[in-house]
Amino acid sequence: MKQLLVAVCVVFVVASTSAFGVYPTSMAVCGDSVSQAACSDNVLHDAPTHSWATGIASDACSSHIERIIAAGTSCVGFNSSVSGADTGTLVAQATNAIPYGPQYVCILMGHNDVCITSANEGFTDTAVYTQRYNDAIDALQAGLPGVKIMVSSLIKVTRIWDVANTNFTCKLLWALNSGCNNILKGTSTTRTAALNKTIEYNNAMSSLCATQGVYYDPDVYNIAFARTNLSTADCFHPNIGFQNLIANATYDATRFN
Repeated sequence: MKQLLVAVCVVFVVASTSAFGVYPTSMAVCGDSVSQAACSDNVLHDAPTHSWATGIASDACSSHIERIIAAGTSCVGFNSSVSGADTGTLVAQATNAIPYGPQYVCILMGHNDVCITSANEGFTDTAVYTQRYNDAIDALQAGLPGVKIMVSSLIKVTRIWDVANTNFTCKLLWALNSGCNNILKGTSTTRTAALNKTIEYNNAMSSLCATQGVYYDPDVYNIAFARTNLSTADCFHPNIGFQNLIANATYDATRFN
């Protein structure tokens, strides 16, 4: 699901011309159901108006685009993320965003490379994962000269089990859900493997971003979320409050200087 979001706000502030001009007037996000804010309003659907990156809604999440607007800059946002997607779609998502001309692109992608549904599946090889990110960054930099790219670390998905596995309702919802079985319905061994792979992916992205000259933000992995930060619709996806935690962790106005 893709949604073009247009947000214009005129704010009278006292600021220098140079400070006013550093903020982007257009942005995009690539990713999965987290960036679609799926289930964030406690309903089983995509809810991109609540997204941590490009969400525009009167809610508890102050997204990146809303913070840019609050700084006094009109901004247009494009949400290129796709629920259920893994990094195999990242280049396509980046390519889809390019025609909208974003000056700032956020990427939070890879949770579905960590989550395994059936025993016949495996993790995406880290070299493949890294190449997919590299190709997407190359595409954005070629199609959008001067674009600022922010790659976020992955959420510590295994923490979902840690904070909610003793809750009867969550365990019931997980039993009805067919996704991320290696974490939600797995064993300590499968969860440890998922945690190690998450760390491996994050380390690979930190190195790649240093090589590519783009921003890497490690803070999302360290968010100490609680069960109350999970959607009551599935006890898995971030709720609106959790979306705000992601926005808090990843937004840094100084990167626009």
